[in-house]
Amino acid sequence: MFLFSVSAGLPLSCSSSSTSDDMNSSDASVQDSSAEADAQNGDGDRKDANDGEVGPLIDGGQDSGMEGGKDAGLEKDGDPDDDGSILDVAEEPEETIRCPKGSTEVFRDDFDGSEVDESKWNVVDQGIGGGTFTQKTYMRRENVKVQDGNLVVSSWRHCENPRSNRNAPIHESRCPGTGDNYYSGAWLKVKGGYAAGGKGSVGFRAKMPKPVPGSFPALWARNTEGGDLYTELDLIEMTWDRPKNVPAAPDTFVVTTHFGAGAKYHAKGPAVGPFQGLTDSFHVWEVQWDAGTSPAIVRYYYRDTADSPPQLLRETTVASSGFAGNVKETDFAEALRKAFRPYVDFAVLPETTWSVSPDAAEIYAPDDLLVDCVIVCQY
Repeated sequence: MFLFSVSAGLPLSCSSSSTSDDMNSSDASVQDSSAEADAQNGDGDRKDANDGEVGPLIDGGQDSGMEGGKDAGLEKDGDPDDDGSILDVAEEPEETIRCPKGSTEVFRDDFDGSEVDESKWNVVDQGIGGGTFTQKTYMRRENVKVQDGNLVVSSWRHCENPRSNRNAPIHESRCPGTGDNYYSGAWLKVKGGYAAGGKGSVGFRAKMPKPVPGSFPALWARNTEGGDLYTELDLIEMTWDRPKNVPAAPDTFVVTTHFGAGAKYHAKGPAVGPFQGLTDSFHVWEVQWDAGTSPAIVRYYYRDTADSPPQLLRETTVASSGFAGNVKETDFAEALRKAFRPYVDFAVLPETTWSVSPDAAEIYAPDDLLVDCVIVCQY
């Protein structure tokens, strides 16, 4: 079973014109049982634990040391072919990524309009607080736009509170007074949930910003359950340092699976990469889950270009480090049968055990996070 069919030898883009089956939101979309207003309940507490055992790893196999999920306090796919690939190369050239034959495209956004489609997305607007890793980030609608076929997500420094003053100027250089540095970011989550039933996939085509001290962009998904069945799938998290004050190896990122109430358990492992030119152009990140296998499994993939083979980054089961002895197979499988929804966010890290904040940086001016397409498939 393949996640996406992809054009051979053509630049990769997303197009709503070539899906395997018509979208059927009335059948596929599931309301969030953990409450849609989770922004006020700690949704967004993101940390950098890693998971699994598989994939190209950084020499030394160092854990990031971070623990906990973005939504802490809240509320495979299929059968890879012989080389482990989940991508199919279309026989006829196409300029698209799409769900495979036999599956249903249940969610898609190509960002082809002039603004965010708020029938699909909840653009979170909130002050600091909630989760540990949103203690320094004012999440603002002003930091989100659609331009040139991409979702554009920004993070900025200000010298006055950007929530009380929605027109607070961007101030890249360090603000003069102690405690006068303020930071804004953005956070979007798909409304409802999709691909319930135990077998699905989420994919992003995006261009990640080059890490700078304190920046924390991520592409991820979670199920719509709170409590003990909470499951978070982090396809990519990027930070400047790993561990604290030690610049992360270039062109690497973190892949994580969190599980349980408060994202209590974290499938751990080293960061993945390096992937040359990681922040120079658009790439594809994919996650598949399958509750019907024994054991239930989550697989993460990365693909550099449209005509390059996908790379299996990591597999997570209840036997993975961090889950073994803590997570029951029946619970993990049940959690993977719930509906899932994609998230896009650009947070700013506070000073913690795991990372530096941007306060000491003379300049805080990260590139924008660009997202060309988000897709969900159900099998």
